Amino acid sequence: MEEKLDKLLQKYRAHEMFVDHDIRDFESRGEDGETPLHLVALNGEVEDLTLILPTISNIDTPGGIGHTALHYAIMFGHAAIVDVLLDHGASLSAQNEYGDRPLDLLKEDDAQVLATIVKHRSARAARDLP
Repeated sequence: MEEKLDKLLQKYRAHEMFVDHDIRDFESRGEDGETPLHLVALNGEVEDLTLILPTISNIDTPGGIGHTALHYAIMFGHAAIVDVLLDHGASLSAQNEYGDRPLDLLKEDDAQVLATIVKHRSARAARDLP
């Protein structure tokens, strides 16, 4: 596992967003304050996400303008990423610097992402029943 994480970290160190930045782990910040976690969500890299999640201390870490990984996953329509992030406790109420929550960035025609969010909300509501 350690070898896979090292290779993955090398992949993100080589990305233009992180060149000339000291990327020591998946929470290190690069250009514009983004982390590899943000880039994983933005690009829809599900396999990368599942590998790095155990190394992340705050799944809702804000990036340069306050977007969390969930903001990016919803904005770019990556339902599988949304599903994994919500499974790991990502917040739908985190606000970016403009006051936008992740759902505020949902595209109207993105039924797959919306269905994923509804599934998680329904499951959470069912757990909260007496």
